[in-house]
Amino acid sequence: MDKNTREISICGGDLRICMLAELLACDGYKVHTYAIEEMDIPDDLKERIIIHEEISEISKLTDIIISSIPLSRDEVKVYTPFSKKAVSIDKLFENISRKNFYCRGSREICV
Repeated sequence: MDKNTREISICGGDLRICMLAELLACDGYKVHTYAIEEMDIPDDLKERIIIHEEISEISKLTDIIISSIPLSRDEVKVYTPFSKKAVSIDKLFENISRKNFYCRGSREICV
């Protein structure tokens, strides 16, 4: 990734994370997303918010990955209310490399 390019990745999340994706896109970031494909992306941001089909794509494209708040509701899957994809926490962590800075909500169960 070109260090001058402002890009960030997001995996899963609720309305707060969808709104964060929009705010980052409005601020000029290119936002790579996985497991929030059902969010309503405003027409003027569709070139800046990119939906990916594979989780491995987002970790390769950017240094920063943000995931859901809370991370999980069951300690097994990433919280993804804006997706039909079931993303295991283990699969997410398998796709995070040493080059990635990773930010998430609590791993504790939230009900």
